[in-house]
Amino acid sequence: MEKSLTITALEKGLKQYVPEIHHSDQGVQYAANDYVQLLEENEIAISMAGVGKAYENGYAVRFVPTRKAKRLIR
Repeated sequence: MEKSLTITALEKGLKQYVPEIHHSDQGVQYAANDYVQLLEENEIAISMAGVGKAYENGYAVRFVPTRKAKRLIR
């Protein structure tokens, strides 16, 4: 996996919004030093699912659509 695509996407996203926390899986592109450094420079807490614990991603992934849906209903 190339880290350059994920770093570019993160940089573009940070121009619009800086989250308090960033959750990802254990992919090498998300654990790359440059990627982690960019998160740390923006004081973003890093959350990663544990090795072999794919179900942990479900909790984070489920929250975002729920949050978006609540905003659309209002």
